[in-house]
Amino acid sequence: MEREVFLLLIKKYLVFVPLLLIQYPLWIGETGWLDVWEKEKNLHSMEIDLNDDKKKLLEIKAEVRDFRDGYNSIEEKARYEMGMIKPKEKFLQLVVPNENP
Repeated sequence: MEREVFLLLIKKYLVFVPLLLIQYPLWIGETGWLDVWEKEKNLHSMEIDLNDDKKKLLEIKAEVRDFRDGYNSIEEKARYEMGMIKPKEKFLQLVVPNENP
């Protein structure tokens, strides 16, 4: 009787253990589902970064096009961002008094 129970247990484990061994690479292995989910998360974050970089690139291209198209954009940038003025040009700066002493 004990021998029959022992053989029955061995038969069960002979079926159960190979099923577990087959499942290991499917879930945890190098190309398993856990790895695939992690790579999908990385892909999503990379797509977001790529979209941000594309927006920045479009802004830079527009600025380059402005510089290439004319002298006016360079002059405007020099005047407003760097405070430059032309020779023999007068610069007037209006100072508004602060209402709160």
